[in-house]
Order: sequence, then C-alpha cells, then structure tokens
Amino acid sequence: MDDKKKEHPDNKVDKNKKPLTKPVVPKVKDKADNPFKEEPKSKTPEQQNQTVKKEDKKVVIENKKQSVTTADKIAFAGLIVNVLLAVFTYLLFREATNSTKTANEAVAEARRSNSISEINYALAKDAFDESKKSGQEATQLANKSLETQIGTLKENQKQFNISNEPFLSIASSNIELFEVGKPLLTKIKIENLGNYPCKVIECKTIITIRLVPPDFKEVYKIQPSYSDILNIYILHDNPVPSPFGTTVPLNENQVMIVKKDNYFVFLTGYIKYQNIISKKIKTYKFQLKMKPGYETENIINENVDD
Repeated sequence: MDDKKKEHPDNKVDKNKKPLTKPVVPKVKDKADNPFKEEPKSKTPEQQNQTVKKEDKKVVIENKKQSVTTADKIAFAGLIVNVLLAVFTYLLFREATNSTKTANEAVAEARRSNSISEINYALAKDAFDESKKSGQEATQLANKSLETQIGTLKENQKQFNISNEPFLSIASSNIELFEVGKPLLTKIKIENLGNYPCKVIECKTIITIRLVPPDFKEVYKIQPSYSDILNIYILHDNPVPSPFGTTVPLNENQVMIVKKDNYFVFLTGYIKYQNIISKKIKTYKFQLKMKPGYETENIINENVDD
C-alpha cells in the first residue's frame, strides 16, 4: 500500500479538506471498453477464481440478454412474415372463393341457359311438328280438293265432249224401188246429233232378203263400194241423204216372198267418221229391217270408238 502512495502522490488526502465525490464510472463489459481501469497487482488464487466466476456469470447473463433480444427480433420478424403470409393466403382464398363462386354462377347460368335453350328447342320443335302436321293436313286436303276439282273438270270435259262430239244416227229410211227386173233401191238420211262436225272416211253396206237379220260380221266380207256420202262433212242439224241399192235386179220370187211372206229386206252397214275438232275416229254401225208399206225398224244403231 505504501508503494501505491508513493507511486501516486496525488492520492494523499488532506484531512482538512472535504472528501471528493467519487466519480461515477459506467460499467463496461470488457477491459477493452475501459482502458483506464486499474487492476490489482496481485490476487490470491481464491480471489482470482471468484473473480473469474463472477465474470463468467456476467458474460452468461449478457449473452442470455443478447440471445433473448435476437430471438425476439427473429420471432417478431417471423410473426410479421406469418401475418403477411396469412393475409396473402386469405386474399388468395378469398379470390379463389370469388372465382369459384363466379364459376359456379357461370355454370349455373350456362345450365339455366341450356335448360331454357332445351325448352325453347322443344317448344320450337313441337311448333314445327305441329306446323308441319298442319301443313301436311292442309296439303292433303288441298290435294283431295284438287283431285276432286280435277275429277269434276274431267267429268265436265267428258260430258262436254260427249254432248258436243259427233254422234251419227239414221233420221229416216224407206224403200224407193222394189220391182221385178229392177235393182232394189233404198234411201236413208244420216244426221249428226253432236255439235262438232265430222267427216265420213269409210262406208260399207250390204242388202239381203231374209227371214232373220244376218250376222253383222258379214258386212266386213264384202269389198268397199262407192257411196255418195264418202268424204262428206256431216254437220249438226243438217241430215245428209244417201241412197243404197243393189246392183243385181230383183226376180219375181224375191219380190213375192217379201210382199206375201215374212221375209224382210235388211240393210246392214257401217260409216267410219272423224271428229274435226279432236281428230278422233269413231264408227257408226246400223242395221235396218225394211218392207214396202211398213215402218222401218232399227235393229242396230250405235257409235263405237275405234
């Protein structure tokens, strides 16, 4: 201690003077922080051990304080990051939820639109089918009506043609000459009952004296002979007279059996004529049963189509 006083003369204390206030020196953690701190020159081993222990405790406490401060900072930073992640995750979840909701609404709207479209399609199809059915029924009715009209028109045309087409008939007939030694001569008038004129294009006749009328087919066996009405036009209400006779004179027996017995003169023939309007060809067939002084009887009197 004396050495210290010698080395530091300023440390002498004046008893008459008031002691100086001890300066407050801030504690430092390390010797390097306070280079002016004096260390005791010599310490016992026990004191040194105690000092080391105190310093170790101090270092441990300070390290713990530093560790706690760093951990708090890390934890706080982690908390902030977690909060940010949570917020970001929430935003993503919210966006995903909104997107899902929008998608579901779009799907629902699409389904509703599809349902409406299907309903509209079904309604349109039903309307089209009904319209088609109605159209078909109307068409069928129209066709039936048209067929009826066509049938009526054809029938009217047929009746018109029938009423107007040429239709030949014998208006009158008689025996002009029936004497022994002379050819037999008959005379007839042919009339057209139709409105259309016709032209005679062929004519055949045969005269026979018999008890019964001959077969009409016999007229086809003779050769065509000239007739006064060949190539003649027969008009309506304008009868055409035509004589028909034999080329061979009558004998006495023929004249007698006709006048006294039941024999008759049969005039059989046909006239083929053409409709001037339609160019249609028809045939008029006739067979007359005649006797002098008796009324002529028409056995065959018909017009047939060729």
